[in-house]
Amino acid sequence: MNSTLNEERRDSFRVDMTAFVATAAVTDDAADAGSCFPELHSMALLSESGNIDSEIVALTERVKDVAIKKTLELMHKKLSIVTKLIDIHATTQNQLDSQTINISEGGCCITSEQQFSANQRLALALIFTPSYFAHFSFASIAAVENDGNKNTYHLVFEPLTEIQKQQLLKHMFKAQTSIPTP
Repeated sequence: MNSTLNEERRDSFRVDMTAFVATAAVTDDAADAGSCFPELHSMALLSESGNIDSEIVALTERVKDVAIKKTLELMHKKLSIVTKLIDIHATTQNQLDSQTINISEGGCCITSEQQFSANQRLALALIFTPSYFAHFSFASIAAVENDGNKNTYHLVFEPLTEIQKQQLLKHMFKAQTSIPTP
């Protein structure tokens, strides 16, 4: 790996996380990374609905009536469970394998049996476990390492929206704080 890539990796907060990974080569005309995975379409839509979760929680906290507040909290919890069930079904139905990935807000490192080349543009679907938070984005391959039957790809995300960055960082911090200390 080149020294520029190593320096960029050191500049970012990185964490190892477990995720289901799907990749697809794309051309420059692809507008939405989620649309590159029709088999994961429900997860792409549900990840968009996740963008409003924090707003729901914030609004629920403002409700003064205890019964209404509790009802809203239970409805939100029920929706979260249904969403997770749909996500679990989508990952098992599509036979996605989970792996440990090294990720930052700027990119990630994944392994795959698929053959891609350096500088190639990919659509990337990351479904983190156990939360089943789905992240869809475009990335370019900064470096490729081959260790026999699998390739290790060092990916650089194309610019993420502010919401994508916030959600990704939130999940990264959760993963880091849940790692047991020796």
